[in-house]
Amino acid sequence: MQRSPLLIMVTALATAALACASVGDPIPTVRATFTPAVPQASATSTMTMADPTESSVAVQTRPPAVEPTPSSAPEAGSSLDRFWEDHIASNIYTDPVTYTLEVNVPVLRASDPGDAPTAAFNGIVSARVDEMTTAFVDDLILYPPDPAFAGVLESFFSVNATRFALTPRVVSLRLDVAGYVAGAAHPYSFSQTVNFDFAASRELALADLFAPGVDYLGPISAYCIAELETTDFFLGFESGAAPDDLNYRSWNLTDDGVLISFDPYQVGPYAAGPQEIVVPYNELAALIDPAGPAGAFLN
Repeated sequence: MQRSPLLIMVTALATAALACASVGDPIPTVRATFTPAVPQASATSTMTMADPTESSVAVQTRPPAVEPTPSSAPEAGSSLDRFWEDHIASNIYTDPVTYTLEVNVPVLRASDPGDAPTAAFNGIVSARVDEMTTAFVDDLILYPPDPAFAGVLESFFSVNATRFALTPRVVSLRLDVAGYVAGAAHPYSFSQTVNFDFAASRELALADLFAPGVDYLGPISAYCIAELETTDFFLGFESGAAPDDLNYRSWNLTDDGVLISFDPYQVGPYAAGPQEIVVPYNELAALIDPAGPAGAFLN
């Protein structure tokens, strides 16, 4: 069976970081499933992932306080209100090695619990989280941590979320992923984004923001390259910002523009970390479809 591009990406990142690990005893297959809970009276609740093995130790952590923001409260001026509900799931597994899986990803709620587009968005996010955590555990089976590194820095995998736009038309979320296999030279990280159109009830591609047939990658790439050239680490990494769909797969809608996220190693060395560049809407105004999902951000 051919592995999905996501499984290949996670495996490649873990392999690149695994500079020192050696083969040890295999660990049992674990499936950590992220499932949205039923609505609670409070807008913040704690969730624990399903216990996949008898030897696991479930640890509940306290959700951080949610400060009032435009995206953390029900929207005004909409016949259907949508708002975020925080969820944290954390489990520690100890057989035969210790590793931690942690998911801190909010669930979107609607004033109508039966709202289909809201459920569809949550389903996409849940599937992404489940696929990524499963890929990590599969990698632990393929590349077991060396027991000699026990107690130094244990293996872990975490998924956090950064919230961007939440309007009556669209929602924009970024999943920030970090992982480590004990004995590797350093942790790895990457991001995935989910941009969803409630009107069409489907996930958006970057091309959906623009008028049909226009070259949007060229101007976005040119803007990002100009910004990256002001840094001291971009030289030698120019291909990571070239006008290619793969380079601009991680994007989000914000109040100020289209935010592009670059993973470590993409536009700079690992030490430079991930990079973010906001391309202002006024730079793209002539290209954006005014009737499309980004049209309202032009006003």
